[in-house]
Amino acid sequence: ASEAGVLPRLEVRTNVSDEHLRSLYLGAEALVFPSIWEGFGLPVVEALTTGAKVVYCSGALSVAEICKGTQYPVEDPSSTDEFIAAMELAIQTPFQAPLGLEEYRWESVAARVNEVLSCCLGGDSV
Repeated sequence: ASEAGVLPRLEVRTNVSDEHLRSLYLGAEALVFPSIWEGFGLPVVEALTTGAKVVYCSGALSVAEICKGTQYPVEDPSSTDEFIAAMELAIQTPFQAPLGLEEYRWESVAARVNEVLSCCLGGDSV
């Protein structure tokens, strides 16, 4: 950030409430998510559900699965130029939600977990 001259414009925020986080996503053009390995990608789901576009590393397979080809992948996570190009494209392009995004809603996930637990405890098949 120092080398790029953007350090004075950088803010680190911690302990952000869910409401404030949602307002940050709603005010964003895009979420830049440079993780090269991600267990799930909750910030990506949160951003997409608010209509924020996502720039991400294509090698983060869980994120790629969530985005389903509708967002802005970067092949080389060490390439500043690729990130710049993906961010510019995201800003210039209308939002397109990935198909099946609703399957990541808390209610949907909770229902599936409940089904699995019921199956395990009661012997019913899922």
